[in-house]
Amino acid sequence: MDDSDKGTQLGTAQPEKDTGKAGFVRQLTEIVVEKVDAAVESPNNRALRIHEILRNSIDSTGRTPNDWDMICFSVEFLGLMSHTYPWLEQVAKEASKLVYTAHYHGYFSEDNETIKRDTESGRKVFL
Repeated sequence: MDDSDKGTQLGTAQPEKDTGKAGFVRQLTEIVVEKVDAAVESPNNRALRIHEILRNSIDSTGRTPNDWDMICFSVEFLGLMSHTYPWLEQVAKEASKLVYTAHYHGYFSEDNETIKRDTESGRKVFL
């Protein structure tokens, strides 16, 4: 590691297979993070910017996206992007399983026959 990469180690990215010199992955240090964040917008800032755009959007019914809408969109988008970025595939599948499990099991009351509804809007609510 040269002097420009010295700093507190935050973590170490590891390639899935030992691919020799081409598979080398640099340690993630505070200095590396600072350099990258100075050059490009961080994933957190990108997510906050898109979140703000989506939260301020209104669909044709006059409805703004709620938390569950945002979660569903995020998981489905991860799945779509796993074709472009194969390293997302496993996490996309796991997240999708959680969301669909919650979708199909989360709306029903304890008697498994009654769908819970938001009393003000009449819409289904996630439990």
